[in-house]
Amino acid sequence: MIEFVDGAVARLLAAARWLALPLALLLFLQWPLRELFHAGSRQANDLGQCVFALYVALAITDATRRGSHLAPRPLAPHWAQRWRTPLRVAGIALGLLPWSLFVLASSRAQVWQSVLQLESFPDTSNPGYFVVKLALWLLGRCRAGRAGPGAPAGPGAPAEPGAPGARRRLMAEFGLALLGVAALLVATTGLPVFAVLLVASCVGATVGVVSGAIPLALLGALPSRMIGLLENDLLQAVPLFVFIGALLDRLPLADLLYRGGCRLAGRSGASPRLAAMGLSALLAPMNGSVGASVGPGSISSMS
Repeated sequence: MIEFVDGAVARLLAAARWLALPLALLLFLQWPLRELFHAGSRQANDLGQCVFALYVALAITDATRRGSHLAPRPLAPHWAQRWRTPLRVAGIALGLLPWSLFVLASSRAQVWQSVLQLESFPDTSNPGYFVVKLALWLLGRCRAGRAGPGAPAGPGAPAEPGAPGARRRLMAEFGLALLGVAALLVATTGLPVFAVLLVASCVGATVGVVSGAIPLALLGALPSRMIGLLENDLLQAVPLFVFIGALLDRLPLADLLYRGGCRLAGRSGASPRLAAMGLSALLAPMNGSVGASVGPGSISSMS
C-alpha cells in the first residue's frame, strides 16, 4: 500500500512539472491581450495564479523527494552517518511536521469553505480563486506526508493581550541568537535551508507563545499570508526564470552567443572578457543565476 501511494505521488509530481509550460504561456499572453486586444489579460492573470499556486505546492514536494533544496554542505560530508540520520529526524520533528500540521489545522475551515462555495477572485469575479486556497492545504498535506505520521499538538494557553516590555526585549535578543544558531546549522549540518528556517521559526514561535511575548492569535494570520504569496503576480515569474535557466543550461545557445561575441570583438586579448560581460548583461535579466553561470564557461577561454 505504501509503495502504491508513493508511486501515485511520484506520477502526480512528474505530471506537475509540465505546469511550467502553461504558466509561461499565460505570462507571455498577458501583454498582447492587454495592449493589442484590450481584453482577456485579467482572465489570463487569474488563471496563471491558479496554475502557479498548484505548481508551487507540488514543486516544493518534488524538490524534497529529489533532495534538490538549497543546502550548503561545506562540513556535512565529514559527519558520520550515525549523526546524519538524527539530524534529519530532528529537522522533521522540530520544523517540518509542526509547520505542516499547523498550516493544515489553521487553514482547514477557510480552505474548505472556499472550495464548497467555489469562491471567485475578489477583484475580477473570475472563477477559480478557491484553487489558490486549496493549493495551500495541498502544500501542507504534502509536507506532512513527506515528514511522516504525526498528530498535532493540543491548543496552548491564551497569551496576555499586552506582554511586558521586558519579555519583548528578551524575545528580540532571543531572535537574534536563534538567527545566529540557524546560520551555524546551515553551514555545518548540510540540512536544507528551508528546513533549518522552519525549525528556527517553530522554536521561536513556541518560546514566544509560552513566554507571553507573542499572542497565539497572531499565528492564525499565517494561512492568509501564505495565500497572499501564492496569488502574488510578481512571483509567477519565478517558474518562468527557472524554465529559461533550464533551457539555457541544456541548449547550446549561450555558448553560440559567447563565441559569436568573441568574433565580433576581434582577436584582441580583451574579446573573451567583453563577450562574457555582454552575454551576462543579456541573460542576467532573464535569470539572475545565468549571469553568474556564464563565468565558468568563459574562464577556460580567458586563460
